Amino acid sequence: MADYPAYMVERAGNLLLDILEDEFRVPYSRFYDGEEELHDWLLGKICKTEEERNLYEYRSVESIIDCAVYQLKEAGIVGTQELNEMLSDGHNDYAIYLTPKGLPLLERRDEIRYFDVYL
Repeated sequence: MADYPAYMVERAGNLLLDILEDEFRVPYSRFYDGEEELHDWLLGKICKTEEERNLYEYRSVESIIDCAVYQLKEAGIVGTQELNEMLSDGHNDYAIYLTPKGLPLLERRDEIRYFDVYL
């Protein structure tokens, strides 16, 4: 079984693309600040069943966003830029933005393919 099935990565990708559709650029810290409130909000957005919520409640649900960013970046839909600000885990925050290729795909999301992630 995948650590993060493609359908979960797709949900995270769609959440990210929804935000980018309005803002065009968002820091990763929007999804990860080390606080329980944001973690719970993200669980509610990505996990649609109680079983999924229980499975990812104690895992890093924020990592699913990372997986979506990686896959969207590999597809040329988003880009990233490291920021000077630090995340709560000591790593640099990074900005996520739509690329020229990504903008038209906002209307054709069914063409975006996501893949299972095995850690």
